[in-house]
Amino acid sequence: MNLGMKETLATTSPVNLSNEALSISEAVAIRKPGEYTILTANMEFIHSYANVLKTDILALLDQNNDRAVALEEHIALLRNFLDE
Repeated sequence: MNLGMKETLATTSPVNLSNEALSISEAVAIRKPGEYTILTANMEFIHSYANVLKTDILALLDQNNDRAVALEEHIALLRNFLDE
């Protein structure tokens, strides 16, 4: 990429490539119902995904009689998040 090309692409791109971030307090201050609904859904998705990632796989396998089924179920959960 040529020098200065990144900035040119960023300004001519139809997609917003802003580096700004929205803080949680700013996000909660949003008063429009549609935006709040989207924000809530995204926060719930992230929380669910974080819980799946925090799963101790070895403990999960040790607690189940059929380790293969337990592992396949956990893999299915991860794939479900990829599909969403």
